[in-house]
Amino acid sequence: MLRTRTRRSFLIGGAAALASAGLYEALYRSKAVNQLQWPLREVHEANRALTNLLFRQRVLAPTYKPSEVTGLRINGDFGIDTGLIESSWGLQLVGLDRPQQYRQFLPDVDLWEYRSKDDYESQTEARSQEPDVKGKGPEAKPKQNANAAPGGPPPKPQQAIPHLQESAGVTASADAVPGVVLRLEDLKKLPYTEQITQFKCVEGWSQIVRWGGVRFRDLLRAYPPANIDGKPPTYVTMETSNGEFNASFDMPSLLHPQTLLCYSMDGVPLQIAHGAPVRLAMPLKYGYKQIKAIASITFGNVRTPDYWEKLGYDWYAGL
Repeated sequence: MLRTRTRRSFLIGGAAALASAGLYEALYRSKAVNQLQWPLREVHEANRALTNLLFRQRVLAPTYKPSEVTGLRINGDFGIDTGLIESSWGLQLVGLDRPQQYRQFLPDVDLWEYRSKDDYESQTEARSQEPDVKGKGPEAKPKQNANAAPGGPPPKPQQAIPHLQESAGVTASADAVPGVVLRLEDLKKLPYTEQITQFKCVEGWSQIVRWGGVRFRDLLRAYPPANIDGKPPTYVTMETSNGEFNASFDMPSLLHPQTLLCYSMDGVPLQIAHGAPVRLAMPLKYGYKQIKAIASITFGNVRTPDYWEKLGYDWYAGL
């Protein structure tokens, strides 16, 4: 009797092992969607649909006391330009309702130039090595304005719109992208919000962080997006200044009261390594979704595949 049961258990175990191996092989050989096998991608989508169904604006992530703050370790530099000159930074908003009404309006936000210290230093070095030909070398003196008073101060250079590419001009072309470019001082004029929440990484670690900045919903109150086909936009895409990293979101997640555009952490200005001048804090999402060094925000009704989704990660990234 024991021998029969042992033989039966062995056969059942062997069949289960073969079935598992066959299932793994079939899964491994299945068609990939954004570098993830389609059955696993479907599981991601099912999780997203379930989380969306359960999502409520009134459901908040736990908050903590100042004494419980641990700070945030530096983890990942995707999209961060460590040499960015912060004074050249601007937050592009594309897809606003009547953007021409704002003083920060530009007929083409693509003309905005993000300047890097590395580029500036290389250009300065190149200019210093130019030969002194026809008064254009390093020893050349600046031209005097014919209308300036003798011995008076040199005229100030004209720069109506700062940090625009000089060669491009400011006239909108057929493919221009009209929008608004906000400076950090513009964001600081909006209601300030501070919260202490837990930052969770998909790698398995977590830390408690004190964030400070502007609720995304407050940004939209000040700069509302335009309707698309008579309806509010359903998706938002964010991108870094160097274009190397992007993330997209559903609008309900961004309108959650704990979603912040942060410019301070632990009571001090955000560091470059943590995503200065502005990054996203979303305590209901994993850390890889909380994009750093945001330079543009675009409203639309099409979901854009983002950086990590293309590498096989869950697009929704909900906890």
